[in-house]
Amino acid sequence: MVQWVNDLLVLQNVDMRIRGLIQRQGMIPQEIVRLRKEIATVAEGLKSARENANKTSLEIKSLESQIKQKNEHIAKLQVQSGMVKKNTEYQAMMKEITELKSGISDLETREIELLDQADERKNAFRNTEKEANAKKQSLEEEIQELQQLTGELKEEIARQQEARVPLVAKLDTDVLTRYNRLLKATGTPLVKIDNGICGHCHLKVIPQTLHEVGKGAVTTCENCGHLVYC
Repeated sequence: MVQWVNDLLVLQNVDMRIRGLIQRQGMIPQEIVRLRKEIATVAEGLKSARENANKTSLEIKSLESQIKQKNEHIAKLQVQSGMVKKNTEYQAMMKEITELKSGISDLETREIELLDQADERKNAFRNTEKEANAKKQSLEEEIQELQQLTGELKEEIARQQEARVPLVAKLDTDVLTRYNRLLKATGTPLVKIDNGICGHCHLKVIPQTLHEVGKGAVTTCENCGHLVYC
């Protein structure tokens, strides 16, 4: 293999490494955004589960308040009943007290049902909270790892760019100019001709190109313009 090809392949390996590192580095911010959205979704789900669990407690408090009000009303009627003179008024108060006690009984029955539900919902929420916290911690750890990876990639890119300097110095200016221009595009600037086929565009090259390559001359594919070698 001619020297300029060998030198350029070494440089190209470094540049492909740098390109891959930069591409990986560029993907990290989007990954972090995605993970943070997942954390927000987990937090929202936990908030909803907490509110659902608290609904029962709020309803129980409402029932307790209603029971208290009815008991206070009963106590008030009992005091008043001792002062009424008409039997009809007394009977009306007794009837109202009976209705209030019946209402209290219904409320207490409902309260017992809700107390059972409250325990179930609290247990369910604790499990949900445990899972959510574990998921959140896992996502946060992923973000930390990606942030750490960003720094590692930056350092590795710097090392590879430093290693590139002496490799560039070995190359002819014309070869380097062509190479750098092609490096800005996709694929590798220098490709191999295999059985007369260009390794980049996969088209057959003309005999003249094969002849020039065989002499070790700096040659490009007439189809895609990429530097070629055998």
